[in-house]
Amino acid sequence: MLSFFRTFLGPGMVHHKHKESVILYHMPIFPSVHSCEMRAANPSGMIHSFASAIPVALSIVILIGCGQIRSQSQSFDDVLTIPKKISLDDEQISARGKWMKIGGNQYKTPSINSARITCNLKALTCVEHRAVLTSSADQPHFADPGMLFSEMEEYRIVSWKDNVLHARSETRVYDTDLRISIDDNLIEKTSRETRARGVQAADPDNWLQERIAGK
Repeated sequence: MLSFFRTFLGPGMVHHKHKESVILYHMPIFPSVHSCEMRAANPSGMIHSFASAIPVALSIVILIGCGQIRSQSQSFDDVLTIPKKISLDDEQISARGKWMKIGGNQYKTPSINSARITCNLKALTCVEHRAVLTSSADQPHFADPGMLFSEMEEYRIVSWKDNVLHARSETRVYDTDLRISIDDNLIEKTSRETRARGVQAADPDNWLQERIAGK
């Protein structure tokens, strides 16, 4: 989640530099609550050539839409994510929780996210699955109500000693180091852009450090 939506391309368009590719998302343009109230108060200013009944109906539709925007915004505040947990079972480490930004110069981690990590100590692999909901509260150039998407990342275990696991993911653009400490109940990862695999546009000064929230 290092380089979310770095460049604003215009109304309703977002440039998302993903770990493997560059993706363009067409974002819906939603009315703000303020603009909804203005249009609902003066619907005749929006349409002059229709019969008088049309603006009334349009007002009702706009007010309903504004109510949905408010309700959606309020529902975001009520979203709960799975609590933090780390467990060691035979040859497997399982970890879960919500990422939060603790360092780096990249955009903040979206406040609504959920991650689950499974590490196979015998196969020396880890897989992280995460779901993220973006919103204008985290990225100002995103239109509400935002976008929900999921990602998967694979790591190779570099070391496992004294109940501390270190794993690394190497993609074309990013190196990501994952650290899980069983005794400290700690899950952290640091991602940094790299040119090592031929992407000259990558900037090694761009990095992000995250930690699973909770005690």
